[in-house]
Amino acid sequence: MTLDHTAAEAALAASLPIGTRVELGGQVGIDHPTLNSTTSRAGIGITQPLLNGLGTGPNLARLRQSRLDTRISVHELRAFALALVAGVEVAAWNDVLTQSQIEVYRESLHLAEQQLTETRERIRVGKLARLEEVAAEAEWRCAVKG
Repeated sequence: MTLDHTAAEAALAASLPIGTRVELGGQVGIDHPTLNSTTSRAGIGITQPLLNGLGTGPNLARLRQSRLDTRISVHELRAFALALVAGVEVAAWNDVLTQSQIEVYRESLHLAEQQLTETRERIRVGKLARLEEVAAEAEWRCAVKG
């Protein structure tokens, strides 16, 4: 006669910051078809590595290193954010400068056109020599080229 057997097993394990490892487990078995034979087992295990010179220092080294790595990452992120803000600020001021330069060029072109028009009118009425038109045109061409 053969017996069928069903078993279930579960285990939990955790590591504490001081290096201690705790394990909890259990097992249940049932024989079939009679169901009159069951087995069960439970256990707990605690493992503590030997401490170098006693104390928690050696076991907390990884935790401390992780905290340092996190602080480094925070500082790196802050430096990146500050550099990004500085870059945006420089770009904004460059835009303001460019807009101002464009306005200066427009005003310069407007004045050169106005001076050329006035010079031509003065030449037409005989108040200036024809040679003055060449100088006014040269200024106008310089303003157009910017």
